[in-house]
Amino acid sequence: MRSAYPTTIPTIDISARQATARELAQKCQINGCVGITGHGVPSGLLAEAFDVSKRLFELPLEDKMKAPYSPSAIPHRGHSAPGREKAYTKEELSTNSDALADAKRKIMDFKETFEVGDESNKRMYNI
Repeated sequence: MRSAYPTTIPTIDISARQATARELAQKCQINGCVGITGHGVPSGLLAEAFDVSKRLFELPLEDKMKAPYSPSAIPHRGHSAPGREKAYTKEELSTNSDALADAKRKIMDFKETFEVGDESNKRMYNI
């Protein structure tokens, strides 16, 4: 049986600047994420970043929760455990069916993230 969800991540070559924004918007609509090529980041540095990320997400939950995701919109930083975010869009909740909207709100998103940013950003500071 074929899955209803894509099994690959679309990629975008950002070295060709023309129409990159349009292509990015189109490909993000496929499954919500894209891979970026043509960025000039050395493959060794990318491998190191993926290794660090893997080690971070393998830590016990109690260690990751030492930097919890903020309950407010600012800062948009920290650890977001599976189930914290929801797997629906605002458009999906804009339905004529309250039962359908309620059912959508109960769908758990299984992804886990850790948001970080520029250390010099005083508004969106790191946790």
